[in-house]
Amino acid sequence: MLIDSHCHLEDWVKANQIEKVLAEACEQDVQKFVAVGTQLADWQIYASLASHHKCIQYCVGLHPLNIRDDFEVQLEQLPTFFPNAIAIGEIGLDFHQLPSHKSEQITYAKHQIVVFEKQLRLAQKYNMPVVIHCRDAFEVVCEVLRYSCFDFHSVLFHCFTGTPQEAEYLLTAGAFLSYAGVVTFKNAQAIQNTLLATPLDRILVETDCPYLAPVPYRGKINTPALLPYTAKHIAALKQIDFQTFCEATVQNTQVFFRTHW
Repeated sequence: MLIDSHCHLEDWVKANQIEKVLAEACEQDVQKFVAVGTQLADWQIYASLASHHKCIQYCVGLHPLNIRDDFEVQLEQLPTFFPNAIAIGEIGLDFHQLPSHKSEQITYAKHQIVVFEKQLRLAQKYNMPVVIHCRDAFEVVCEVLRYSCFDFHSVLFHCFTGTPQEAEYLLTAGAFLSYAGVVTFKNAQAIQNTLLATPLDRILVETDCPYLAPVPYRGKINTPALLPYTAKHIAALKQIDFQTFCEATVQNTQVFFRTHW
């Protein structure tokens, strides 16, 4: 069995295709799913979805690219989902496409940092783990985590594509790393090197669907049913029996999210 530790399912819910998608995944022995929210609209979708499907758990968080003028209103709604949500996420920083003017870049970055820190404070208050989105912002993300005195044992960097040195820093601090279909790409040697340096007991596996479909489906719509392609690739790279890898990542997912379902 595999757990898809990070998936976005709202499009299939809206299209009335979610039952088909879940059934196809189960046929590939992907039997449990962590649906990850990025804004209030999908938090509501996932709360309803999880109440009807025991195989689904969900996270709620305001993604850095979904920050709007109403972010305070959305953050006020976060705790209403905490009785059932298993983590706050995905949250973090995304500096991949900054505004052209320096002053706008500073404002943009500060805005994301403020929202990120507010959500970390909520996670501390309610004793919840966090799922981190980090793109071109590793040093600042870690600085905010340190400034907030956040426990790295409750931190998961999803779709990790950092360097071995960045992984070593996070692993030493106690964090978990999740790997997605990117690790199967032909130009992913650097990420594969990082993966090889990551101990088995800190690895989670995810699709991040509908994005980042693994080889041989790269460029197509990703679904939870494709998770075994990534999992088998990782197991082969680390020279681990596939069943052993599956059991380890299921255990790691349950340990990190503090849930057994």
